[in-house]
Amino acid sequence: MEFDANPADQVWYWGSTAEFPCCIVPEVVTPPPCPDQVAQLLHIAAEAHMAGNLKKSLSAYYRAREVWLDLSHKQSLSDTRELRPEEILYLAAAIGSVMSSMGRDLDALALYRDVLSEAEKLEEGHPDGALVHGCLGSVHFHRMEYEKAFRSFVHCKVLREASRHLGVNHPDSAMASNNLACCLERLGKPGRARELMQHAHQVLRRGLGPSHPRTCLVARNMSRTGNKRLGIQIPDRIKMFWSAQMKANQPEEPEETPEEKKKRERASKFASLYASPSRNKSVAKSASKRK
Repeated sequence: MEFDANPADQVWYWGSTAEFPCCIVPEVVTPPPCPDQVAQLLHIAAEAHMAGNLKKSLSAYYRAREVWLDLSHKQSLSDTRELRPEEILYLAAAIGSVMSSMGRDLDALALYRDVLSEAEKLEEGHPDGALVHGCLGSVHFHRMEYEKAFRSFVHCKVLREASRHLGVNHPDSAMASNNLACCLERLGKPGRARELMQHAHQVLRRGLGPSHPRTCLVARNMSRTGNKRLGIQIPDRIKMFWSAQMKANQPEEPEETPEEKKKRERASKFASLYASPSRNKSVAKSASKRK
């Protein structure tokens, strides 16, 4: 597949449907079964991440990993007395997500690449096999490395659609299609991108409902991509909309009383009288006679 040259050099404007990038959906990371002590730490970490306390979140995830590993050694939760591949992948995805929120994209990418081998240890068709590829694609996309993101999202989409646990018509597979479509849109392929978005929207509409946030997000992406194909720009429409909103929100001026109206008319008549050329000439003649 051939892409347009240097698409990342284009300047984005938030009000332009033709230039504003579509929205990808980050991977939703849910922990596998784990001991209660670990689950409590993971809950603290997730809550801190949502609250924007990123250092606390990262610290809690690291602590959870230590406790989980220690319990695995003591209770022999794993055959190798190490964390299982799905547990390692979950922690990497969760920790990498916090790193990305902190602006540490390179650290997140390095972490994801380190655990790629763990994904290969999973049984064929395991639903977590595509997780790390989706995480890699998300970071590359936000770094505007669209061809790298494209390759990662292709891996994610293929693995999910081939999984017996997910398949083509699963919402997770649909979100992989949406993310891949966002890359294609940025790489100058809005037609193919819209086809993928339409399929993703149909799957999400059936599986999650028409008003689900993910379904609505894909619908907005479809609209933006369709407008880009047609070359529609909307900044002027946005200006008109906000102008109308501001005018509608302005307080109405109080009605003029009859007395105020008479004063205004008298002042206006007086001003026009003294502003007229004939009046100015007569004033000048009177002044010269007095001299």
